[in-house]
Amino acid sequence: MSLPVIAKISLSNLIDNAKNIKNTLKKGCKFCAVVKSDGYGHGLVEVSNAIYNLVDCYAVSLLSECEALRISGIDKPIMILTPPFKETINKLIKYDIIISVSTIEDIKLANETAKKINKHAKIQIAINSGMNRLGFSSTKEISLAIKYIKSLKNVSLVGAYSHFGDTTNLNYTEKQFKKFNKLIKPIKEVFPLIDYHISASGGMLLDEKYHLSMCRVGL
Repeated sequence: MSLPVIAKISLSNLIDNAKNIKNTLKKGCKFCAVVKSDGYGHGLVEVSNAIYNLVDCYAVSLLSECEALRISGIDKPIMILTPPFKETINKLIKYDIIISVSTIEDIKLANETAKKINKHAKIQIAINSGMNRLGFSSTKEISLAIKYIKSLKNVSLVGAYSHFGDTTNLNYTEKQFKKFNKLIKPIKEVFPLIDYHISASGGMLLDEKYHLSMCRVGL
């Protein structure tokens, strides 16, 4: 016979944790709260509202999470870390969600959809710095993407990001970091003021040099 399990979440402790994170970030580095998977089981809406005054933006994985945050009144930037789909991208644009793009086709989809619904799409470029999941993998690809984005009227580039695969492996982490910096060079030449981020919680704690302009920190 199974017994009910109840998790009691202390929002005051969670707020204190967020304050400590904010104090750990280097000066000028934005705090992106990763609240995917129902706030890692702590309650998506409850957690997001509790730390609202401490964070600069939020990161999620699903359209339903974007919808829940917007409906609850969260008006700060929200980024979705999974690729866009034809069936859902119009809602992402309507909710003013930062869309992660990994290919020219993703950018084209964002532009065509935004144009069709008379809206503007915000995108961030996913960079493949070594995990080989998603993202642009060469400066040639990225340069072509930047040239294409510059020609569009319904799309704005607001960021470029990657993800450390294993921050316990310092050699691998440094190799990724160097590759990321190399790949974002053509982007920085055209868009120097957008957000550049590669660190989740591990990278944030490892070294300030990995903070860049934003860190994505989970619970």
